[in-house]
Order: sequence, then C-alpha cells, then structure tokens
Amino acid sequence: MGDLLSKVRSYIEDNGIIEKGDRVILGLSGGPDSLCLFDILMKVKDEIGFSLDVVHVNHKFRPIEAELDQEFVEKLCEENGVRCHSFVRDCNEIAKTTGRTPEEAGRMVRYESFCKVAMQLETEGALGDIKICVAQNRNDQAETILFRLIRGTGTDGLAGMEPLARGMGGYLMARPLLQSDRSEIEAYCYEEGLEPRIDKTNKEAGYTRNRIRLELIPFIDEKFGGDITRAMVRLGMNASEDRDFMTREAEKLYGRALIERGRNKIKLDRRAIGSAHPSVSRRAIARAFRSAGLEQDIERVHLINAGRLIDGDSSSGSVDFPGSYRLAVSYDEIWIIRDEGSHADGKPGGMTEEAENKKIPEITKRVVAADDLEYPDGMGQFAVFDADVLEDNLIRGAAYFDALEVRTRQEGDFINLNAGRKSIQDLFVDMKVPKELRGDVWLIACGSEVLWIPEGVCRARYAEKYSLRQNSSRALVLEMSY
Repeated sequence: MGDLLSKVRSYIEDNGIIEKGDRVILGLSGGPDSLCLFDILMKVKDEIGFSLDVVHVNHKFRPIEAELDQEFVEKLCEENGVRCHSFVRDCNEIAKTTGRTPEEAGRMVRYESFCKVAMQLETEGALGDIKICVAQNRNDQAETILFRLIRGTGTDGLAGMEPLARGMGGYLMARPLLQSDRSEIEAYCYEEGLEPRIDKTNKEAGYTRNRIRLELIPFIDEKFGGDITRAMVRLGMNASEDRDFMTREAEKLYGRALIERGRNKIKLDRRAIGSAHPSVSRRAIARAFRSAGLEQDIERVHLINAGRLIDGDSSSGSVDFPGSYRLAVSYDEIWIIRDEGSHADGKPGGMTEEAENKKIPEITKRVVAADDLEYPDGMGQFAVFDADVLEDNLIRGAAYFDALEVRTRQEGDFINLNAGRKSIQDLFVDMKVPKELRGDVWLIACGSEVLWIPEGVCRARYAEKYSLRQNSSRALVLEMSY
C-alpha cells in the first residue's frame, strides 16, 4: 500500500511531526491502527533518522485476550529489534477507586505509562525531542469532535486533535495518521500481510465513543445524506485556524497586562484586560490560571463571572475557581491566587512563611548497585545518574550526596549537557521559558552545578555528563514528591 506510506511520510514531513534525532515512543496495542503505524515507522525510521521505543498497556479489560495482545506486541518488537515497555494495570479497579469511567481510567493509565517511559529516556541521556506517538486517525478526529459537541464544548474544543501538540507531562504528542482514513489503514494491513489483533469491545456499544462510531455516525449519514466524518474534519480544521489566531491575541494581551509573576500569585492590569474583547480577555485569564498551575476544569461560567467582576464598578471582590484558586480584583489590579494558607498581610495572595515552604518539593536520595537498579513505580518524577562519575567530577567529591539541595535558580548556575557546559539562563532562553516563570523552576543542584530540572514550568532536563551508562557500577537515584 505504497499510497498510504507516501501519504503518511509527506504528512510527517509537512507538519514536522517527527524529525531527525527525535526519540519516538509509540503506543502499540496490536490493533489495525497502531500496527499499521508501527510498520510505517519502521520503514521510514532510518530515512528520517529517529529512534523508536514501544509502550504496550494491558488494561486487564479482556482476560486471556489482553495477555495474548501483550504477547503479540512483545514478540513483534523482539523480532524487529525494538525495545518494548509493557505495563499491566487493572483499569476496572482503578475506575472504581478513582470515580472515573473505565474509558477514562484506561486513557489515564496509557498516558501515565507514556510519561514514565519518556522520563526514563531522559534519565538515560536522550538527545533530541521525545515525542509520544499515537495512532489516532481521521475517523477518530471526527468522533472526537462529535463527542465534544455532545458534551457541550466551547469553540476551541471543535478544533479536535492536532498532528503535533504539547500533551501530558509537557511532552509532544505526535499523530502521523490523523489525515488517514480507517479504510485506508485496514487496506494497508491487508496488503502488507499484517495480522492485527482485534479488540472485540470496539464492536460493543457500551462506551459512548463506540456508540458514536457504531450508531450515531451511520444514522446521520443514512438519514441526512452527505459524509459527517468529512464534515467534522473540515469543521475541525476551520476551528483550529480560528483558535490559533485567538490564542495568539490572548498571549499578546496577557503579556501587556502582566505586572508581576510570583510563586503563588499573578498580578494583571485590570484596565488592559477589561478593555479587550471578551473572547480574548477570557482566554488571557485562562492563560494566567494555567501559568499559576490550574490546567483543567475551568468552565465558561467561571470566566463569565470573572469578566463581570473585572468590568464592574466594585473596587474589590473575588470569584472562586476550581480547587483552591480564585480571581480577585483590587482597584486597577487583578490577582490570580492559589490559596494555600492564611493571608498573613491581608492582601490578595499574601502567604505565611510556613505555607510558602510547603511548596518546596522533597527529594529522596539513594545509591544502589547499577545491576540492581529498578526504575521507580508510579508517576513520581525521578532521575538516575552515575554515582562514581559524580564523585570523580564534582568539587565536593563523595560529599556531593549531602550537599544536594532543592532551590530555584541563582546567579552563576550551570548544567553539564552532552554538548558541554551551559548556563541555566541560556538554557531557559533556548527552552523558551517565559521570563516571569523562570524564578518558579525548581532545580536540584550541588553548589552552582545543576543536576536535574524536574518536569514543571518547563520540560525536564538532566546533567547528561553524569548519565548512567552500560559500564556504570553504582547509580544515584533521586525521586521528587511534594
């Protein structure tokens, strides 16, 4: 099926989805979509020049069949010389304990697994961008937009999925099949002699997305004519263009309105926000909350109430947002606040020293034999280094272990990368970390030398000079928690 191979290769190139030097992590279930993408990536891997790891998640939804799927994927990877990271999680049990649907629990587990492997690659000294690659296709795009419409999405939600976008954990999500039809993918598998595993639950109408695919889309096509899949994809492309424009305008407004960016509060110019069109000002307010740490659960009603307060005549007041966040106004100022303690000075965002200190993450340190190293379970952030190389290179020698500290940046901080020594200031510039956020980035350092920048305001970085290698005898394992 040379046509699909050429189509996907061109789509990858035109959208910069995968580039030379990238570390690609592919989610491989063994079904038609992911098997097709695995085969295509194997054919273009050397041509483009990227490395490939595979993640397979056994969700325990289908006893016996799930184990056979896992065995199929692991054998396929072994035959092709690709490293496979398998995860076994009981998603029905996770759904019960977390209050999620089984669908939501499965999605959460998949993306947690992707991020765990991505962090492992970084601790191994991975160069280039790490990209999490999934096999969502054109039909999935249409189903996603319909699903969002049913749930009452805003205009941004109509944009659907993007071929390359920042996702969970700050890693790039790559979707090379997003413009490929499911029928093309199935034909490719047949013509290339691939034998995908078939998940029978995809034919059951118990899940909302399955009902959209199996019942709603065929009903609309039959009763109203046309091609709803094509229409939804076209709607997504138009909405994506509009969203990108509005996002740029909101970023400009946020930049003009920003007065002060602290660790626990953001101060904005009330007049600048209030004079903008509501569509732009609401996005700028949402942008401010994202900068303060509130990534999800902001609804239209929150932004409308905030707009009323900002545009009103009251010199002071506040609006609650999800979690412990709120928006407060004080004369010509807007405060984005996360309440984590008493207000020591009575001002918006004033915090006690005790509450401030609670935000400092804790780091646990241990040295183990490299042969006995097991990467930490769960989603806590971790970093692994060669303990002997650290002792030989750091000024403090063996005393570095007790000298490691958690702090924000200081004048003269630097990190040793594979390309050489780099100042943290220059690193932040290269990583496009906004100036107002650089003081919020946690560093794990020994004196002025930074070993690890955990995932947070920016993507994680590691002192690659001290990465664990095949001949390492001892490993330093750092784990971070709040």
